[in-house]
Amino acid sequence: MRRLLHLLADGDLCPVTLINRLNSCSGDPAPNKDDIPLRLAAGLHALVLSGQDPALKACYPPQQSVPLVNLRMAVQAALRDHATHILRWLNYIPQTNEIGRSAVLIATALMLERRFNLPLIVSEPGASAGLNLLFDQFALSSHGFTYQTHKATRTLTSDWRGPAPPPGRFQIAGRAGVDLSPINPRSSEGFLRLCAYTWPDQTERLQQLARICLRQRVAIAQGDAADWLRLRLAAGYPKHLHLVFNTVAWHYFSLQTQQNCRQALETAGQQASSATTMAHFSMEADRQGLGAALCFNLFPDKQVIELGRADFHGRWIAWAGNRPFKGLS
Repeated sequence: MRRLLHLLADGDLCPVTLINRLNSCSGDPAPNKDDIPLRLAAGLHALVLSGQDPALKACYPPQQSVPLVNLRMAVQAALRDHATHILRWLNYIPQTNEIGRSAVLIATALMLERRFNLPLIVSEPGASAGLNLLFDQFALSSHGFTYQTHKATRTLTSDWRGPAPPPGRFQIAGRAGVDLSPINPRSSEGFLRLCAYTWPDQTERLQQLARICLRQRVAIAQGDAADWLRLRLAAGYPKHLHLVFNTVAWHYFSLQTQQNCRQALETAGQQASSATTMAHFSMEADRQGLGAALCFNLFPDKQVIELGRADFHGRWIAWAGNRPFKGLS
């Protein structure tokens, strides 16, 4: 993968149509913004997965020790011969919808169950294909602790650092998500999109996708995250705890949408009561350390709690969420 991204940085590889398109990109190509190299790499991987380019496929895993010159020639030919395909992929927002992130959602839900003992309503802005809305269908096992559920279709095995999540069982009574470009993971096109953003040497992640995509039956709404969130928050959900969460999605929102989401959460938080408790969990890059920051806001107490940090794919989690704090001891 690193060799491929290095090659994609070489302007001599791209035909004029692609060079002009890349030069005209109005967004930020950085990894924490629009991530143009990731879009290019996903477009190439889609060619391999769909069988459209056998020569390129011959340079991808499970093939090993492919000479760099061979990879360069195959990539150059693919960019030339499939320019229309690549241009289309440049317009797609990267959507890995990595289910390894569900490990921190499980821990957060267990923490809330321990304190409130209420069924959850979960809402996810930036849900992509909605795979992480199914976090109650995963088991979690690491370093001497296991959270198991009868619904479990997959066991997440994050390298857990810090105290184990509290024991217990949580219940999700309702779930919904929104995305500007929602993906249907049960369709061949949607499944291809998700797999294309999962690198070909990461076979375990690809296998996880194959298992969970067919189980995802939650219809993801298409629309602006803030507009949708205001309507979800207005419902209140008495006798439930409303958990809003976003994982590695925030930086894809426009600045206006980010501001409107914050305002919607703040307004709902001010109106929350002991009968309409709500919380907001985020797992997002903050450039303050490795991986993503795990942050938690609880209303109506207006508490802001730092829960630690995690790898963007959930491979490791430095958890600090069991420390005593007001209302959740």
